[in-house]
Amino acid sequence: MDSTQGFSLGTLITVLTIFAGYLIKLNHHRIRSTCCNKICVSSIDVEATTPPEILEIKIPNNIII
Repeated sequence: MDSTQGFSLGTLITVLTIFAGYLIKLNHHRIRSTCCNKICVSSIDVEATTPPEILEIKIPNNIII
């Protein structure tokens, strides 16, 4: 790996770390903006999309198979 690749990799890791920090701080927040007497309200809510490691399937006791 030469110095250009090392610099690029370091820059990418730094940018991703900063972006993750902002995302954590903005998660579950509402943003309100007013411009020309018009109000815009939006919310940022990031949810986990990966399934849990342990999948639990519940079957009621009164079902006959």
